[in-house]
Amino acid sequence: MAETKSYQKNQFNTTEGGIYFGHVCENNAKMAVALRAIFPSNFLKAHYVALQESGKMRGSILNSAPAVYSIFCGENPVNGQAGVWLAENGDIDIRAPRGKITLEANNIEIISKGDSLKTGHILASADGKIHGIADDIQWASGDNLTLGAEGTISIITPGQVQTVAGNEVSREAKGLNVGTPGGGSETFLEWLDGVKRLISSI
Repeated sequence: MAETKSYQKNQFNTTEGGIYFGHVCENNAKMAVALRAIFPSNFLKAHYVALQESGKMRGSILNSAPAVYSIFCGENPVNGQAGVWLAENGDIDIRAPRGKITLEANNIEIISKGDSLKTGHILASADGKIHGIADDIQWASGDNLTLGAEGTISIITPGQVQTVAGNEVSREAKGLNVGTPGGGSETFLEWLDGVKRLISSI
């Protein structure tokens, strides 16, 4: 790879910081403008703001803050907006591998838009527990709603448990008697699934 040239490189430095124009980094990427703090410290990361002009991340803004990165805004919102982060393409990653992420607001909306096949999905995954606490919880599905557990599913309430359905089939997965095919309101596929569960439990 040819070395990146900077024909009018310039910089201004004090003992505390510096401004760089046309600075070429060790990875051969050129920064159009960079603002960097210079101070003796035990930080492993540099302290800077840079506008990248060339290289793989051309057109990017790179920030590094070894301590706290704080943004305060919204004293006078415009059209009700105090902050906007729009990604025309690609993903947005927010990570805190050794910390906690907190979202707090009057209202929080999580919306996923897509074709409902490969996109438009929401995944909530946890190595531990998932807790949901609210005065009123409602789940609605246009197609199917499934609850599954390797152990026990418990419904506990001091009030009523109501089940309203056009067709209700109750089956014991580990029961010894799965009945005859299509018996009662059970379809043949449901009966076959009961047989498979019986065999796997033996």
